[in-house]
Amino acid sequence: MAINKIYESLASSLEDRVELCETPTLYARDFGNLIQRQPKILAHVRSEKDICDVLQIANAYKMPVSIRGSGHSCNGQTLTTGIVLVHHQVSEEITPISILEDGNVLCPSRLTWESLERTLNKHNRSCPVLTDHLETTIGGTLSVGGLGIRSIQYGAQIDQVLKLKLILPTGKAIWCSPEENVDLFRFSLGGLGVLGVIESVILKTIPYKPHSQPVIHDFCNSIDAVMKVEEAFKNFIETAEHTHNPDWMEMALVHSYFSPAFNPRIRHSHEFFLTDQNSSPSASITDYPFIKANATKAFSNTLQNYKNIWCDYLLLPEQALQFAKFICKIASATQFFSCPFCIYSLAVKRPAYAPSLPLHPAPLKNTLYISVGLYCGIEKNDSEAQMKVSEMQKIFSQLLDFCIVLGGRPYVWGEHCLTHALNQKIYGRDYDRLLQLKREHDPNNIISFPNLWLSTCHQVM
Repeated sequence: MAINKIYESLASSLEDRVELCETPTLYARDFGNLIQRQPKILAHVRSEKDICDVLQIANAYKMPVSIRGSGHSCNGQTLTTGIVLVHHQVSEEITPISILEDGNVLCPSRLTWESLERTLNKHNRSCPVLTDHLETTIGGTLSVGGLGIRSIQYGAQIDQVLKLKLILPTGKAIWCSPEENVDLFRFSLGGLGVLGVIESVILKTIPYKPHSQPVIHDFCNSIDAVMKVEEAFKNFIETAEHTHNPDWMEMALVHSYFSPAFNPRIRHSHEFFLTDQNSSPSASITDYPFIKANATKAFSNTLQNYKNIWCDYLLLPEQALQFAKFICKIASATQFFSCPFCIYSLAVKRPAYAPSLPLHPAPLKNTLYISVGLYCGIEKNDSEAQMKVSEMQKIFSQLLDFCIVLGGRPYVWGEHCLTHALNQKIYGRDYDRLLQLKREHDPNNIISFPNLWLSTCHQVM
């Protein structure tokens, strides 16, 4: 059979790091727990050569491949019935991190952000932007954007990329930057892996500042907050617009099972942080990103029992206020808050040095955007789980449509069902260029994602 031949070919290159999936596997689902697809083969890669070999063999047999880091997507973006290319490495023991003379860093993208940040801290450097979930891989978040509590100062993680090595779907490796293979550089960042595997990157870093002094603004308690969405966003936006150089900024309006999720230390629904170099360690918080990530990690372990419908939307401030009104309107007419729910928001402002990236969720530089995250959980053992999921998906579809009408963009890691027509509305000619690059560099449609851009790519092609 063809599967056995593919397995033998892969095993001759990867040896014992290839598995035939003859029984259900964790790689058949992702964080969302909404979709299940059983792969035929798992290929655990550790090097550039491994990736090239897998893709070349897949092309020879026309077997679809999905790229998976930590699997922290919500709508089956990393699932396939073909080969799962497992691009995940917890530590730098296999491939080391290189701190360059200018303070920037060269690292393999299969490493986790936690591993990178801890290594950088030892050299008094830090990543400008870290997400809540530090166990995600570098390549994984670079394929969607990467937003965090320091996005108010530094934009997204993709804004920190100076250069990247891309393994094309054909198995060819090339370096890409704003000066070299420009379109592949621009469209691979935030591009969901459409154009290949980001194998390694050179990233900007900043000086490490371990101690931060919190400045807390409390406008309503977290229980009432979900019923006062518009008021909450008005206060959050005013703070973002009028606070001088806030370093860390976030807002969490929590409800039910989300209450301990985002920060177990703080009992307020709205806060931002300013770095205070004059404060003593005893008067400030040390390594807050790790404190936050540890809480998120513990919380995430409980989400295996839920179907997680999580979506984020990026809008300009005035658009975000209209979006908040729409959330209230939907909530009053539906059972929107009947399930465990959370609204989580970040302020995002891309720096002047950021590269030009057409698929960026926040397309303009030096412009304030508000990230609106709507996170819903439905227990898997609920007898009405599927019905509730269907109802919530209809609501989220309305939210996506309204976001696009306002001129906003979805953050593509979430449970968004983007059709060809919606992609045209959001990205315009840039979407056409993405399709053109896809046809040129993946003629056999090897890189396979069942949802979002690649499904519409396949339909168009």
